[in-house]
Amino acid sequence: MQTNPIDVAPIQNRSLIQRFCGRWLISWKLLAINIFLSMFLIIGGDLSRSDQNTNIKLYVIFWLLGYLLVISFAAIMHLTIFKDRALHPAPLWMAISYQVILGTLFTVSYQFGCGISGLSTKMLPPAHVILIFSICLNLQFTSSAIADIWDEVSSQHRKLIEQRVQVQLLELSQKQLQEEFRAELNTELEVALKKLNEPLIKTLQEITNGLARIEPAEVSSAIKVSAQESVRPLSKTLWQESSNTIKRPPLSKIVAIAISTYPIPTFWLTSMIVITQSINPFLQLGFWRGLTIFVFTAGVTTAICTTANAITKRRQKLYLPIFIAVFILLQFRRYLSAQIVARWASNQDSPEVFVTQIIINAIGFVGISTLIAWRRVNVQALNELQLDIKEQQVAAIARSKQAAEVAREMSSVLHGAVQTRLVACAMTIDNSSKSGDETTLNLAMLEALSILQAPLPISQSEVTLGAEVERKLALWHGLCAFELQIDPRLVDVTNPEPREVGRIIEEGISNSIRHGGASKIAVSVMSGAEGSVVVQIDDNGTGINKPTQGKPGIGTAMFASTTGGSWSLSSLEQGARLLAVIPAQKN
Repeated sequence: MQTNPIDVAPIQNRSLIQRFCGRWLISWKLLAINIFLSMFLIIGGDLSRSDQNTNIKLYVIFWLLGYLLVISFAAIMHLTIFKDRALHPAPLWMAISYQVILGTLFTVSYQFGCGISGLSTKMLPPAHVILIFSICLNLQFTSSAIADIWDEVSSQHRKLIEQRVQVQLLELSQKQLQEEFRAELNTELEVALKKLNEPLIKTLQEITNGLARIEPAEVSSAIKVSAQESVRPLSKTLWQESSNTIKRPPLSKIVAIAISTYPIPTFWLTSMIVITQSINPFLQLGFWRGLTIFVFTAGVTTAICTTANAITKRRQKLYLPIFIAVFILLQFRRYLSAQIVARWASNQDSPEVFVTQIIINAIGFVGISTLIAWRRVNVQALNELQLDIKEQQVAAIARSKQAAEVAREMSSVLHGAVQTRLVACAMTIDNSSKSGDETTLNLAMLEALSILQAPLPISQSEVTLGAEVERKLALWHGLCAFELQIDPRLVDVTNPEPREVGRIIEEGISNSIRHGGASKIAVSVMSGAEGSVVVQIDDNGTGINKPTQGKPGIGTAMFASTTGGSWSLSSLEQGARLLAVIPAQKN
């Protein structure tokens, strides 16, 4: 099999401006995380120094006010100066100025709150400003780097896979290959369903053969349970498989690589240790002695890591013992810092605080090393795939993606034609039992038995939209009454794909019957803007509590995948209305 080469430049390292001054300069998720982390760094130490004269309520109010000012200023910058930061990163000086203002806004409110609440501080205001600013700046830049690395690897991964797979997908789209996937998947699903539904099938066979007494309520309940606990999980699993075609390296492998092959991340490790372990010395010793501990911590940590990396560069086989030695030395450095603070301060850290900081130090050491290793492993794997990819690898990925599409189709079949018909049979059994109609009762049980015993229906579709709509309605014959209205101009349309329109109609009918208990459904298929098709499904069921855009689930995923989010579900005076817009495909 020959493939056309695709030229893609190797993955480049992003600059500091791209990482710190672009998309992640203002991120609400990162801001929330940073606020949460700084809460432990700042409020924990303050509350430990409070006494009975401290007005904790006032302190908390001004502490929260500081964060409100930070969020407000971030929102203003997000809507104005930094609006296009994702495409055009801000200058570094502007990003740093932004962080300085954030730190100042919080610190002013925080310091004022400490003063009027009676919480004494042992540092001069300028020193406190520098300390709080350092915490905020480090948290912001560290979290921005982590988020940017994650986004960089993920986006490059998706882009590369798509570019490499597209060529192969054209060659692997033959009907024979799809049918092979479908047959294999069909066999696996039938075996799984048969195993799950054997007790129910046996019960229905005994009833229909006159060997057991009919208990409509129990039979109806058993059928509903089968539909929910056997069919639905299989359908959900199939749907999720479509987004899982590429395997990522396991975390255990990344950790093993981090402690055996990669240089120690000196900058990030030093920053983490300095920020997490230099706050208490400032609080206990004052500014100048606290600054001494700050410099000692940063200098010793940097010296240990730099020396270890220099040795490792010459003797790579000794990396693991060097990694362990660095780990031990960093803990010993923490012990020395604690001894110095104890000599200078009248109150020293409790053993619990010391042990906690040792644990945080250890977790941070391994965690940061793992993060850097994760990024390098992924980038290295992507570059290797990019520069020296083989035809067999591409074909395997393409087949996996093709199989995922077949899995989506089978998920739709399970979710609609199997699960919903079972629930409809259960509803018919309930209704006929209440009305005393034994003929309808027996027919419903036979129908449920045939659904459980029959092979999975093949996912089919018609060439034209009109024929596909008629075919979908025919699947529900006998279970519900239908009214169909279709724009004559759409009968012979092939764009949007009739299969996609059919999926929306089937899922809408499924929801009306299963969730609303509808007995009558009106389906309208009309022309929309720019060649789109508008599907409206009204039913006479129980309706819904309030208008909604749906919660994430199998049906919601199908709607979102087909419409791109242009759908809604709302209540009528009697029943519910589904409105979906299926866009035309662009050539």
